[in-house]
Amino acid sequence: MRLLTRLVYFSIILLSCGLIAAFVVVNNTPASLHLWPFSTYITAEIWVFILIAFASGMLVGGIFIWAKLLSLRTRLWSRDRQLAKLTATLEEAAKKSDDALMLERTD
Repeated sequence: MRLLTRLVYFSIILLSCGLIAAFVVVNNTPASLHLWPFSTYITAEIWVFILIAFASGMLVGGIFIWAKLLSLRTRLWSRDRQLAKLTATLEEAAKKSDDALMLERTD
């Protein structure tokens, strides 16, 4: 199963690299980009701008997902602490109950 999963991941990565290479070869027309608050123009091939936009979108999306996972992880840590406290309380109650039963038997 692990080999099949690695094979699938490898084929997806290989297919993605092939699609990116084909995209770069097809979209090689130069384009100019004007950044609004500045009076500069950036000239490069179209694929550069598109891949930069895609990469920045993935980065922003990854940051949002990481922030959500961080909040979920902190709630999980809180629940783990609660569970540890409850387990300790339960063990203490069970020990007291056992001690009370032992005292009843000796009387």
